Amino acid sequence: MGHGEISQNDTGKSLEETVGGAVPVWFNAPRDQLNIAAYGYPSAPPFDGQELERCDGGKPTRLSWDRTRPTMLVIGCTMTGGSSGGAWLVTKDGKPALISNVSIGPHGRTTWLAGPYLEGEAEGLYNFIAKKG
Repeated sequence: MGHGEISQNDTGKSLEETVGGAVPVWFNAPRDQLNIAAYGYPSAPPFDGQELERCDGGKPTRLSWDRTRPTMLVIGCTMTGGSSGGAWLVTKDGKPALISNVSIGPHGRTTWLAGPYLEGEAEGLYNFIAKKG
């Protein structure tokens, strides 16, 4: 197919329905039992954004600058800017599960990354949006 052509085999199904589901999201994962691997395409030096990179961040710690805001998960990692949005995966029952994503890190030389802890409120939003599909 060239640019702008429409497939004649369009079934009306989403990409996920067509090729199979993505890894499941593990809400309220037990923080003290996690061994996190973060993935991303960091583009700031020494990276160039062309390859998928992985950090084995291990067990996360907690990050909070404001008691009124939710606590984030933090792992040690040297991926740089551009890796934001990348998956944080763990093994649950022998299979990969998503527990967070690259959200923030320090400017300049990166030694850590933080991502949201996906609790019940996030699960409720996820389920609400999934039903709207």
